Amino acid sequence: MKKVIGFIGSPGSGKSTQAALLAKEAKVELLNLGDKLRKSKDKEVIRIMDSGVLLPDVYVEEIIEKELRALKKNEPVILDGFFRRRSEVQWLINNEKGLDFDVPFVFDIAISRKEAIKRLSLRGRGDDGPRDMRRRLRIFKKQYKEVLKSLKKNKIKLIRINGKQTPEEVFRDVLVEYKKYEQKLK
Repeated sequence: MKKVIGFIGSPGSGKSTQAALLAKEAKVELLNLGDKLRKSKDKEVIRIMDSGVLLPDVYVEEIIEKELRALKKNEPVILDGFFRRRSEVQWLINNEKGLDFDVPFVFDIAISRKEAIKRLSLRGRGDDGPRDMRRRLRIFKKQYKEVLKSLKKNKIKLIRINGKQTPEEVFRDVLVEYKKYEQKLK
C-alpha cells in the first residue's frame, strides 16, 4: 500500500520548502500540486490561481489521481499543496482503497498571520500582492479549521511543527517526527 504524507500550513509557512527537503532526505517522491498547477497551460487554471482563490476540486483531484495511480506499490509520496479544504481530505479518504494508499499523518507547519504576511511580502510571486495575500490568508483560516476537523474525524494524525523557526530548525523537527514513523511507512 502506498503511503501519502501531507504538509499543510498557511501561505508563506514554508510547507513546500519542508516537503521538498523531506522528499530529498527520505528519497521519496514529491508531488507539489502548486508547482504542477502553476505550470499549467490551461488559461482558466491560471486565471483562477492569479486571483488568489483556490481552484475547484475537479482540477486538483484529476492531477492527484493521475499521480497516485502512477506510483509503484508501497511507494511513499509527499503531497504538498493538498489538504487545503475539507473536500480534499474527504476525496482522499473516499479514494484510499481504489488507489491503494493511506495517509498515516500530515505535517502542520504553523506560523502566525503576521509572519505569513511578512514572508509573502518578501517572496514576490504573482499571487502575493497585498490584496491577494489578505484574501488567501482569509480563505486559509476558514478552510484550515474544517481541514483539522476532517483529519481528526478520519483519524489522520496531525504533527504540528513550529514554522516560525529558521528553515533548518523547522526541517530538524520535521525529520525527527518523520523518523518516528519511517518504519511504518516502508
